Amino acid sequence: MHLTKTSSYLSLLLICTMLLVSLPRHAHAQRNKYPIIQLNTLSAHQRWIAAEESQLYIVACGISYAKFRGENAEKFGIWTGKIAFPFYKPADSLTPTLFLQAMFTNLQQFHGFKLKILDANPACIKGRLKNYGNHFFTLCNMGVTEDEYIRFFYKKWETIAKHIALVYKQERDGDWLNFTISKKE
Repeated sequence: MHLTKTSSYLSLLLICTMLLVSLPRHAHAQRNKYPIIQLNTLSAHQRWIAAEESQLYIVACGISYAKFRGENAEKFGIWTGKIAFPFYKPADSLTPTLFLQAMFTNLQQFHGFKLKILDANPACIKGRLKNYGNHFFTLCNMGVTEDEYIRFFYKKWETIAKHIALVYKQERDGDWLNFTISKKE
């Protein structure tokens, strides 16, 4: 009886050993059957380009969807502006300068973005900007025009400005977009 018990243990030990020895071979065979996929790690510059293109794609999709629903770029701009309300402090704490700083933080993600301040005082800032993604729409045929993209941002910024007791206005001047941010009177 003791011999049978020992034989059972030896048989079990032999089976476990064979499994342990064969598992690496089985895993190797699986690796060859399904080769490991190598994924590239993007550089900081490549991540920046990918993020910029994703941002533009999302805006284009939103405008396109608004048009599909019978609305327009302006309606989508108002809607996204309202969604941004929680990110802005109460109206009495924001100035034209702070609003421009928030815009600048978002806009400088675009390659080639330029901003020029033409005139500034505590109650009003006048400036110009260009290359905030609008050039992308002249290169791609996504069913959204550069003009629609510009109108979207106009309504988005105008809606946010109204929420915080400011006035935002813009006007296109060639490649530049002239803007004014002022306190409500």
